Amino acid sequence: MKKTSRIISLILALSMALTGCSMFSDEDSDGREIKVRLNETVDADSKWINSSIEGAIDADTPTELKDDFYTAVNKEWILLQKLDDDHESIDFTSSNEDALKFRLKSIIFDTPDPDALEQNQIGYSETEKKHNEELIHRFTQAAADWDSRNSLGAEPLRPYIERIESISSMSELTEYVTAPYTDNYSGAAFASIVVDSTTNDPANDHVKIDVHTDYTLGSADFYISSNSESRLMQDLNRSIVYNLLGRLGYTDAETERLLSACYRLEGRLADHSRGASQKDYTDNERYYTLAEIEELQGNYPLTTLIVNSGLESAGKYAVYRPDYIRYLSELYNERHLDEIKAYYVVHTALAMAPLLDRENYDIYAEAKADADASSGDNTDKRDASTGDKELDIILNDFAMAYLQEPLDMVYVSRYCTPAYKELLTDQVEKTKKAFACIIDGDDWLSEEAREKAKEKLEAMKVSVMYPSHFTDYTALNFEDGDGLPEMAARINAFRLARKAEKAEKPHSVEFSQMSTCTINAYYMPTENSINILCGILADGSMFNADDPVEVRYAKLGTVIGHEISHAFDAGGIRWDKDGHDNRWMPVKDIVAFTGKVSSLNLYYSGITAIPGKGKINGSVVSREATADMGGLKCMLRLAEDIPDFDYDLFFRSYAELWRCRDTYDLELASAESDSHPVANLRVNATLQQFEKFYETYGITEGDGMYLAPEKRIAVW
Repeated sequence: MKKTSRIISLILALSMALTGCSMFSDEDSDGREIKVRLNETVDADSKWINSSIEGAIDADTPTELKDDFYTAVNKEWILLQKLDDDHESIDFTSSNEDALKFRLKSIIFDTPDPDALEQNQIGYSETEKKHNEELIHRFTQAAADWDSRNSLGAEPLRPYIERIESISSMSELTEYVTAPYTDNYSGAAFASIVVDSTTNDPANDHVKIDVHTDYTLGSADFYISSNSESRLMQDLNRSIVYNLLGRLGYTDAETERLLSACYRLEGRLADHSRGASQKDYTDNERYYTLAEIEELQGNYPLTTLIVNSGLESAGKYAVYRPDYIRYLSELYNERHLDEIKAYYVVHTALAMAPLLDRENYDIYAEAKADADASSGDNTDKRDASTGDKELDIILNDFAMAYLQEPLDMVYVSRYCTPAYKELLTDQVEKTKKAFACIIDGDDWLSEEAREKAKEKLEAMKVSVMYPSHFTDYTALNFEDGDGLPEMAARINAFRLARKAEKAEKPHSVEFSQMSTCTINAYYMPTENSINILCGILADGSMFNADDPVEVRYAKLGTVIGHEISHAFDAGGIRWDKDGHDNRWMPVKDIVAFTGKVSSLNLYYSGITAIPGKGKINGSVVSREATADMGGLKCMLRLAEDIPDFDYDLFFRSYAELWRCRDTYDLELASAESDSHPVANLRVNATLQQFEKFYETYGITEGDGMYLAPEKRIAVW
């Protein structure tokens, strides 16, 4: 469901320079640059204006529902939204974000909130809730105490670096490496050890041992071939590590040698991590005993690391790349001791950087922002005042980064009710039934494919608002005298211990991918689960029990249908009802399905999103467009059973769901690379596929919203 990715303007400027395209440019009354002509349609043959773009319309822009439904419905709202340097995009999530942030901050800083429930209605333990509140308050108070942090400077890092530098033998190194989050502050290791479900057994959690993933450059690929992103990451690491080690007395030359040695070692790990496809992982999943791993590992102390991580009782371990584990024995020896020590010095400095004084934090935060921007996650800043930004730092980089689950638990206790969960769960089940009717009505499906599709739909797991239980954090306690780095280490050690408790037990699919306090909904193919997170309900704009049914169906209803439809889009059909990568459709049905997807791709590839920028790539938006149409079709199916259903209110509410105002650069970035169609297409291009829309507004040939029946498309 996620909206546009944030792409930095530098990338956009570069792409325009390379393509040599020209751009209209002007300024509005506030002096902001406008890069689109007023009232310009997306192309000469269309009556649609991409009115989401700043400056594309004004108060005098004529609108007509039959020609450009998105603009006609949303014009007044769009013109009321004011963008600035801190607000590059405003959409339905904006007010939700503000409401959610206010609630979370009231928990963190223990300030009153009139919307908070007087009593915990969920049934969670009050003892656990109070303990979580205390953890959150102590940790965030320490994070916000810049005076104390500044007085210590970089000194909290010194004993950890000196510990690494004191290592003079492989036995001492092993003692250090196999003590994650205590001696070994960063917890870094040459092999990844996780507890999760496997491709071949999605129903249960196992200890999975795989190749190294904790690269300081972010990806193994960056060590194989250098590019602008890898060079940016090197610069960012250098700025953090140079500052920290310099303040501990290291010269620039010494720091550069440590960084270079760390990259050489990670390069070797990256080189031996390559070459496995997803199919290889599925086919080569094999379980080893500790004794078998000990024979496999050679010099590398993998079994000791497993035992010290509390995973000895698991008894069996999924090892995917035994060749990689064997290679670690070649690397883990006296000859590479200095490189390994350099690796841990760099990893420890990077791990502790945000937990030290303001100088270190600011360098870390700037580096993180640059890294996020280079990967397309240039999230806009919603609070312009310095005070609000300081609160955001404590919320985002400390409370949510380190104590997300306790924060989720307290949030749910304060703001969620079983009645709302029941109401939304009922909506999901109704939507599943509506999609079953759609499957029954699709005459292109064979009976075998129809039955398998309905089996997958019936088996789909549903998680709504909050999980049945949260991890019990009462065993986590901070000690008197703990500074922020020590508190963070205790949190990480606690998480490691809880991870061990999951091994060889049923896999929980409840919100397994993200915090419940997230403004999102998603479908998880490897679990065959649909997840509606409580963050999406923060301000009531997405769902309010008191709204008319037409509004509820148009907003969260279509989002639920959208996520269910993802189980049956071009990616979703790969996965069966149990979450296995196993195509369940017969070949002849796959051929028919592929033909329908191709028609959808061709349709979208004939649409222009941005004036003067050519057609969009239909294959990029195909899956999300399939889901948009599926979501709307589900709600229209449910509407058939409601007497006097107000279709005008329904369609208008659907148009309001996706309304937004973006800068030109942001909208261009979305049109060129986002997997979701831009907002006006999520409305106009979706609505014009459905006959009920034409009936409601009397749309006929010649109207801008008209599409001939033979050209209308829908995968389902």
